[in-house]
Amino acid sequence: MSSFPATIIVVHPRERRSKCSVEPLRDDPRFEFWKYPYRNDAALPGCIRLGLGGPLLSPEDAGHQLLVLDGTWRYASVMEADYESLPVRSLPPAVTAYPRVSRTYE
Repeated sequence: MSSFPATIIVVHPRERRSKCSVEPLRDDPRFEFWKYPYRNDAALPGCIRLGLGGPLLSPEDAGHQLLVLDGTWRYASVMEADYESLPVRSLPPAVTAYPRVSRTYE
């Protein structure tokens, strides 16, 4: 059993499950999936949101529950408004397996 709180992944309803890269995590107890616009305010205190423009995720954040928005850039930007009260943390630059390019954020 993990000592970390479950990561909340908020999935936009138009996100295609067949193409969704987080789909294999659904049966993993370390992840909790919410279908947007569902929101459990009782679960949010102490939560931090993974996003753009925040300080880098650090070891000091380890005790906080992480919330991740899953959707296209366009859908995620709409979803962000519902979680703007949560502090934002960013990931450091990294090379990914996805050669996709955002036409929204260039």
